[in-house]
Amino acid sequence: MNIEFNFISNIQSCFDIVRDAVPVNLVYYSHIPASIASLIIGFFVLIKNKQLIGKIIFFITLTFSAWCFIDIFLWVSYNSQIYMFFWVFVDILSLLLFILNVYMINVFADNHDVKLWVKIVWFVLLLPLVVSFGTKYAISSFNLTECLPMETRLHSNYVVFTYAVMLAWFLLSVFIKYIKAGINNKKQILIIS
Repeated sequence: MNIEFNFISNIQSCFDIVRDAVPVNLVYYSHIPASIASLIIGFFVLIKNKQLIGKIIFFITLTFSAWCFIDIFLWVSYNSQIYMFFWVFVDILSLLLFILNVYMINVFADNHDVKLWVKIVWFVLLLPLVVSFGTKYAISSFNLTECLPMETRLHSNYVVFTYAVMLAWFLLSVFIKYIKAGINNKKQILIIS
């Protein structure tokens, strides 16, 4: 079920507040170079390392770059429909970044791919955000006072829950991999994490 956009779609006043607080050029300078540098590094790693770890790092940089460009829209958009669309998409990309980083640390430390059941768990964690994308279950309305889309309680709680799960998973993975690693690999695990 799609959200009905029967409320104000022009949020120019919100854009003006943000523009007065933070120069829009600063947003461009902070996001575009980081995104481009990330893509360059990602392509370089992919070209130099065609193994699974290289592909994972490439997808991390690709996801980060997409997150940067979409975040620019959140800063400079004054159409509430576009704003609300991208607001939820940022949550999906953020969780995907968590998942890809946990994936990378596991593949790097173990020198092989993770088990299928782990990938299924990650997919299941990501699935509710993807399914609720663009529906009333993710965003209920737009708050003109705070100039923010109003996430439903279910969506907000799920996002926080999944971030916490993936952060705990990451920290636990690093801890376990560090304990099990040989003396030469301990430093590498700390650096990559």
